[in-house]
Amino acid sequence: MIESQDDGPETADEFRQEIRRLVRLASENGLEIEGGITCRNGDTFPDYEVHVTEIAKRRK
Repeated sequence: MIESQDDGPETADEFRQEIRRLVRLASENGLEIEGGITCRNGDTFPDYEVHVTEIAKRRK
């Protein structure tokens, strides 16, 4: 498991940017990233389930 050395995102925008970065890197590395990811966070923090779905590119 990779642990970040920083304090993580502090705003919703920073959170979205970090998610985009992780999805892009995983895709570049050939990982299958579509589907649900369960995030268990111990007794102190809430647990979450994150869903990743590929969407069509916007047309210009």
